[in-house]
Amino acid sequence: MSEALEQFQTRLSQGKAAQITAATSTEVLGTISYLEDLTGADLARQGGVGRSTGARYVKGTITPPLSRFVRIMDRLGFDVFIIKKPNATSS
Repeated sequence: MSEALEQFQTRLSQGKAAQITAATSTEVLGTISYLEDLTGADLARQGGVGRSTGARYVKGTITPPLSRFVRIMDRLGFDVFIIKKPNATSS
C-alpha cells in the first residue's frame, strides 16, 4: 500500500478530510466501501449503475466519471471539495 493511500484511509477513518490524488483515485471507492461496509451492489445502487460496474468501482479496475463520483459521495454522506494547490500555476 502506498503512503498516500495509507494516509487517505487513516484520515477518512478518523472522520477527517482526506485528499484524493492521482495515485489514490482508483482506490477511493474501495476504501470507502470497506470503511462503510458496502458491497459492489450497494455502491451500484448509490451510483445508479449495474452491479458489475459497482463491483469494478470497488475493485478499482475502473473509476466513475466525475459527475457520478460526486453523486455517489453525496448519497453516501461525503462532500467533495476541489482546492487549487498553493504552488500550482495556470497555463
